[in-house]
Amino acid sequence: MAREREFVEEGIKKADIKEFLRDSLQKAKFGGVDIRRTALRTRMIIYAERPGLIIGRRGRNIRDLTEVLENRYAFENLQIEVEEIPIPELSPQIMASRIAAMLKAGRPFRRSAYMNLQRIMEAGAQGVEITISGKIRGERARTVRFVSGAITKCGEPAKQVQEGLAVADLKQGMMGIKVKIMPPDIKMPDHVDLEALEERAKAEESEIAESGGAESVVSEGESEPEVSEGESEPEVSEGESEPEVSEEAVKPTKSGASESAETESPEAENEPEDVPGDQTEAETKADEEEERTELKIEVTEVPMDETGKSSGDESEEKESGSE
Repeated sequence: MAREREFVEEGIKKADIKEFLRDSLQKAKFGGVDIRRTALRTRMIIYAERPGLIIGRRGRNIRDLTEVLENRYAFENLQIEVEEIPIPELSPQIMASRIAAMLKAGRPFRRSAYMNLQRIMEAGAQGVEITISGKIRGERARTVRFVSGAITKCGEPAKQVQEGLAVADLKQGMMGIKVKIMPPDIKMPDHVDLEALEERAKAEESEIAESGGAESVVSEGESEPEVSEGESEPEVSEGESEPEVSEEAVKPTKSGASESAETESPEAENEPEDVPGDQTEAETKADEEEERTELKIEVTEVPMDETGKSSGDESEEKESGSE
């Protein structure tokens, strides 16, 4: 519980500091405070519409403010910085103070609320909510709410919604003004930027077009050599007909029965096929006849004598007698 009490006390202390600065810096149009603690010092950043009034001549006012805060809230080595708010209409604290000032001046609450609502939306806010509560009309207190745009009430984006409070002390009683502003830089989870999508699509199309052009250039450089007009493909003239297939090439062989079947005409398909056994016998007979004709020995008739000796034998005997 001790740790939880420390957090609660710290929150109460920050709220008290903010209320003190809001009351003491009304002329400077106080817009908020940011406290950052480090090991060596405490840094306090004060946002205001007119920072010159906080600093004072030669820094006199800011030195006095530093001493008051150190003595009242026990700060050690307090360093105060003042920053100017660039767009006061987007600061909820300043706008709440403006509405309170207008109510003190006697302006109608509806006119004051709608006027500041329009200014905030024109400054670029995504959404505005102004709540005025108190004795607005009559003795009975009530609450009136003015809304423009969109404001998230829950989830992570709701933590970025800025809130400002102001009090108007009137004759009929106290009136509280609460202003909530949703800054323009908050990105919603369901938000879709159509302009960004269109730009991205155009960029992708240009990249695809460039890559396609580069590929076409490469393909043109690496394309097959085209045939020039002088080197046209040889065309078949009318007189030169296509070469005909001879009958010997079309005749089927032992090993190329399938090849002969492809070259046969459709009329040959109707003719009866020969039996492979008869073809082999006819071929063997023809081969034997050819071998016989090649190896045929011509027998010449030699004249014989009555004794049965040939004339060649007699000549041989004569030659031997003479020797």
